[in-house]
Amino acid sequence: TSNDDAPVFPASYTAPNVIAVAATDSNDYLPAYSNYGSQSVHLAAPGDNIYSTVPNGGYMFASGTSMATPMVSGAAALVLSVCKTLDAASLKNDILQTVTPLGSLAGKVASQGRLNANAAIRSCIPDFTIAASPSAQASSAGSTTNYTITITANGTNRTLTALITEVGTSSVVTWESFQ
Repeated sequence: TSNDDAPVFPASYTAPNVIAVAATDSNDYLPAYSNYGSQSVHLAAPGDNIYSTVPNGGYMFASGTSMATPMVSGAAALVLSVCKTLDAASLKNDILQTVTPLGSLAGKVASQGRLNANAAIRSCIPDFTIAASPSAQASSAGSTTNYTITITANGTNRTLTALITEVGTSSVVTWESFQ
């Protein structure tokens, strides 16, 4: 149903803390039951054939925007776990600006995309690089092997260095420095 033509509430509220969600199937298309609206539905999320809990401790497959919306709520919680200072409007903007654009959603949802929780979380933490030394190394059973892992936040002077020592089938991580 087009939410633009026949508004449904609370999805049609224009408040900064409301995100209207359409459902997608496993091929990233809108199932026939999903709402849509290029002006009033913000993004899509997986909502078709989702394995979910049911009363009395059971599980079943279910479909609908009621399955897609918790995906967005969960992503919002994950974003706030690392971006603690975001207000509702900034959180909404972060989620909508980091969707995965899909041609199948063009003209169907305002963002023209599907939720991308990873991109939403990463948008508020600096990019980083990881380097390992040596980059490849052979070891034999029972021997001791050392690797140095360096993680650097791009655009900063912040570097975390760890030494990983493998002895047989066990590993020990020693944090060497954080600058």
